[in-house]
Amino acid sequence: MCIAIDCHNQVYARKLCTRHGGKRQCAVDGCVLHARIGDVCSRHGSCGQAKKRCIYADCTKLAIAKQLCVRHGGRRQCRVAGCGTHARTGGFCRRHANANDVLARRLPPTGQSTDHATSMELWGHADLLLDDDASWTESLDYLAQMDTSWMNVSCHGSAMSKVVE
Repeated sequence: MCIAIDCHNQVYARKLCTRHGGKRQCAVDGCVLHARIGDVCSRHGSCGQAKKRCIYADCTKLAIAKQLCVRHGGRRQCRVAGCGTHARTGGFCRRHANANDVLARRLPPTGQSTDHATSMELWGHADLLLDDDASWTESLDYLAQMDTSWMNVSCHGSAMSKVVE
């Protein structure tokens, strides 16, 4: 507990909470924020570098990539064809990264077949499986291993095997 009278806040340093002097204040006159970088707060210090701004006309946001902010094109787009959303995890947007993780956990080890429910779920997300050439080939391998007996259809000798050839 802070040693200030009637203060029950957690101690930060020198037996004081941040409100009562546990952290140093910014050295800039009139600033009441806590020092973070040397003797100044994050508003007044930038590690010796000026923060770069977006070069788009009248935009004041920070540049992320290619001297542009996210809104004006300084972003990576999701790898899923037709999705223009900002890529956040592994080249995918949040929606497709989550779907990709779900699919990866549900895919059986190579050489094992899937049950009916999993087969139907994978078919429902075929667009995610077929993102690029490597995914396309890998997806066909998985599809060929699926248990299709419930459909009374064989993958061998069908259109799928012709695509693989």
